[in-house]
Amino acid sequence: MVKRPVWIALAVGIVLGATGAVLAPPLVSPLLPRSGASDGEGVTGVVVAKSKEADRLLMTVAGDQGAVLVTVTKRVKEIDLLVDVGDSVTLQMSAYRPFVNDPTIGAVHKSLESTRGEAGLARPEQPGAVPPPALRDSTAVPEPAEFEPPVDTLR
Repeated sequence: MVKRPVWIALAVGIVLGATGAVLAPPLVSPLLPRSGASDGEGVTGVVVAKSKEADRLLMTVAGDQGAVLVTVTKRVKEIDLLVDVGDSVTLQMSAYRPFVNDPTIGAVHKSLESTRGEAGLARPEQPGAVPPPALRDSTAVPEPAEFEPPVDTLR
């Protein structure tokens, strides 16, 4: 025959197991690392200010929910080269927070101003723009104005 303490231990184990299965996930999930795949959650905004210090990079990102001060201490040089003022960035966060340390950057969409480059060269798609010397060669296509036929030949 089974003694009474064994039944009590079994009942207590079942109650603790059921309670743990219900209450533990919300308490433990913030402590566990996220999976590598993005689940679509994130804060998207435009970088309005950027400041590089010796060992960290500070960025202010203005989004729909408000501004976020992002402090980057890992891969500072790479992120400094990747992200410019005016770029749109998506920060992978579970919820909006005004101060974030080393967030995962989900996406960076370059603005038109930041695609001009460090030399301040005009973009080729602008009227009258001159491409950088490295892109010019002797076989380059002449400007469209040189190919326009005289007005008399259109009739």
